[in-house]
Amino acid sequence: MNNSFKDYINYQLIKRGYFNFDEVKSEDLITVIEDYFFNELETEKNESDIFTLFTMYKEQASEESVMEIINYLINSLSIMQGGRIEWWLFGKNKEPKLSYDIETNKIVSINTSTDIDYQKIFVLLMNTLIDLKVSREEERKR
Repeated sequence: MNNSFKDYINYQLIKRGYFNFDEVKSEDLITVIEDYFFNELETEKNESDIFTLFTMYKEQASEESVMEIINYLINSLSIMQGGRIEWWLFGKNKEPKLSYDIETNKIVSINTSTDIDYQKIFVLLMNTLIDLKVSREEERKR
């Protein structure tokens, strides 16, 4: 369990013919991330969804490896919206939340508790990334 998440995902996306993250279809991104989890968990592909796989992965992986995934998602969202997103830690027992710039409607930060709940952060970031990708794909179809 020591493959770099970023390297694996980027390599697999390039193998699928993507050279620009904006062009990556949401289904392909999800499939590649799920494949990473299946490989790292050394389990055969099954019906588990990406969120269940992350939960299983996080239980076995180092905090550093989990942080790499969270940072990759933050960086991917930053690329998608064309502006850097910062990660701020505040207090205890706070739900993760995204803060938006009122004028541009771009995400400026993700705010989380100092006692980090990686599962909740992963769900928030992954859902936001998928929503953004799907809305961009729909825009391109028009």
